[in-house]
Amino acid sequence: TVPELAEANANGTISWQDILVLDVTPFDIEGVQAAVITGSPQGELSHVALRTARRGTPNAFIANPHEVFAPYENQLIRLTLDENEYSIDPNVTLQQAQAWWDENRPSVPNPLPPNLEYTEFDNVLDMNISDSSDLVGKFGGKVAGLARMYSFLPAENQIPAFGIPFHYYHEFMTANTLTIREGEDFVTVTFQEYLESLLEDPVFQGDPEYRASRLEGFRNIIENRSVVDPNLVTALISRIEQVYGSTSTMVRFRSSSNSEDALIFNGAGLYDSTSVCPEDTLDGDELGPSHCFSGQDDERTIERALRKVWASLWNFRAFEEREYYQIPQDEAAMAILVSLAFPDEASNGVAFTGDPIAGSDAGYVINVQIGDFSTVQPDPGILPELDILKVENGQVTEINRSRQSTLLPEGEFVLSDEQLHRLGATMAIVDASMPIDLEGHTRDEVLFDMEFKFTQSGDMIFKQIRPFLRSNFQPVIPKLNNIRSDIDQNGLVDSRDLHLFLGDRGDVLEEETDFK
Repeated sequence: TVPELAEANANGTISWQDILVLDVTPFDIEGVQAAVITGSPQGELSHVALRTARRGTPNAFIANPHEVFAPYENQLIRLTLDENEYSIDPNVTLQQAQAWWDENRPSVPNPLPPNLEYTEFDNVLDMNISDSSDLVGKFGGKVAGLARMYSFLPAENQIPAFGIPFHYYHEFMTANTLTIREGEDFVTVTFQEYLESLLEDPVFQGDPEYRASRLEGFRNIIENRSVVDPNLVTALISRIEQVYGSTSTMVRFRSSSNSEDALIFNGAGLYDSTSVCPEDTLDGDELGPSHCFSGQDDERTIERALRKVWASLWNFRAFEEREYYQIPQDEAAMAILVSLAFPDEASNGVAFTGDPIAGSDAGYVINVQIGDFSTVQPDPGILPELDILKVENGQVTEINRSRQSTLLPEGEFVLSDEQLHRLGATMAIVDASMPIDLEGHTRDEVLFDMEFKFTQSGDMIFKQIRPFLRSNFQPVIPKLNNIRSDIDQNGLVDSRDLHLFLGDRGDVLEEETDFK
């Protein structure tokens, strides 16, 4: 049910050994799953679709999924999917499943440790992009990606932006304290020391529900019971006024950890971002509305934003994804990208310089939605516009209007042909010019995933870029009657052919009608 999914997302009962069966596509799912089966279509570039594709996690749209999977609830099964059919085999052993899990769990080689000494709020245009490790080590993946893209992108497609380095996250974590119980005694420890004690706790390591609860409590402490250095706040107010010309300009604080926007570890949707109004900090009270945007009822102070973004490093979904990829949790840190906010954008979207699925030559793939309606985390039943662009010699030669936005009347589109021509031509510049470490892969295996906006005045802005390693796996839409049960047990672990297993502690949810 809907409440069961929401509760499972919050308390950690969904694990990477569970197959989720849902009537509708949720805007996101916490943590890592063995497979996702939905009874409604998904946006091609939604966080759910991209994360499952990147992991090689089966993600299928199947009609009447609860009717199909109900007989196997709480059972260990082998699920096989391809474009034309699916099969379910309950005749597998835990030993066979464990062998497959051990063989196919991914890992990130040599994650970059954060530089905790660097303190400057560098403009992205002034950053040294020649040393990628140094740049990511100071400012994280999101800042580094934008700095590299803005080094060649036309100025008309840029917005002013600067970085808040890892130093200030570490300073915050080592300056704030809380009291915990150790045996019969109560002791005061820093946030960093508390985190280290969690990572060493065998109960925290072995019980996902306990882990989710502890992480939620820790985030609550960071957001509501911590102190942000007032000198840092003053310095940021000054820097924002210097870059944007006013303390009444709404800006955006965006996560930029050292565990995101990398080729092997994409990290889309793991962390949180938020809007900021410096004048809300300067007014000396906590009463809304915001001084920067009358439509914002509550204040958006700098202190609130720093706490929110820093705390999101310890989102359950982020922790579980890092754990699944075997990234050392004690090396994770959070920097911040500060950029201009657009509270009244005309449209927003995600664009790929190719189909995320290996072997496809569909062209540039565009998902776009009106206003600020999300393309990557939409409410159930809402799908963005899908446009496919054929690009030759840097210019769009063909536009395929594959799907309308479900928020628009029949025959209306979010983007005009002229806007799509501009978008495709600029994407071609990025595709040809963006520096990338292929890490042993070929160039045709690597795409670029970009976030863009069109403003009310018609400006086209690129606000983020990340590399994306094409997947050999894709969401599939088998027909209900294409189901087999004559699986050959001898072929269990001979190849990565989308054979997945339902863990013995997992639940298959019985119904979905809506998800908020």
